[in-house]
Amino acid sequence: MKLLIDNNILSMTSVASHASVSLPGFSNPMVVLEVDDPNHDNKKMGEIECLATIARLAREKKISLCSSVYLTIEAWAAPNSFPYGPGTSLFEGIAIEGIESPVNVEPFVSGDAFALDKNLRALVRYLVAEFDTEMLERDNCLIRKQTDYQKKNLREVDRLCEICSSLSEKHYADAFHFWTCVAADVPVFLSNDRKFRNALFQNKNAGRSGTKIFSPSELLDELRVEKDPFPLKRGSKFDLFGRPLK
Repeated sequence: MKLLIDNNILSMTSVASHASVSLPGFSNPMVVLEVDDPNHDNKKMGEIECLATIARLAREKKISLCSSVYLTIEAWAAPNSFPYGPGTSLFEGIAIEGIESPVNVEPFVSGDAFALDKNLRALVRYLVAEFDTEMLERDNCLIRKQTDYQKKNLREVDRLCEICSSLSEKHYADAFHFWTCVAADVPVFLSNDRKFRNALFQNKNAGRSGTKIFSPSELLDELRVEKDPFPLKRGSKFDLFGRPLK
């Protein structure tokens, strides 16, 4: 089973943050990595614990993890999308397969590439409300920069329209990533964005695509897999090279 992983999932796999430790005889504290305490958000920590099991399933080749170029760009711009140090990411060492975007966004939008959320919302708004498939028969820069696969998705833009039919525009960037799954026949979009998941659950048209959206705990329920014990002790500390500290 393939999963397209949302950036909020990637940020949750980084389970440590910077902390300072005072050392006898030194005036400056030592910066270390400390595994986060779950008490501030028990619901989120429950999902993080499920990600440890999902990581095991990926290492055992029972599932495969995927991303896309636009999810990667979003990750570059988002805080806490990458681990603070070695040994503190649940997905460390797991290969993440790249899948092609349903369309090449660049010809349709302009501006800062790191304002991708805004650009994706603008693109989806245009494709849903204004795009004419007859453009595909014309020779223009918008179409020349699309691969055959992307041209096929533009011909079938109604699939995106179905996904967006009950969504507000604030969810259009998420809808683009879900469309990435649908177009590539990836069966699961793994996301912890509750508001988007709830909005999509209310959309009967989106359900016809065959692609499902799950949180980590919902995915384990679907697979009928029990949650593993969490591999890292809360409050344990590591140096910046990932070595445990006593």
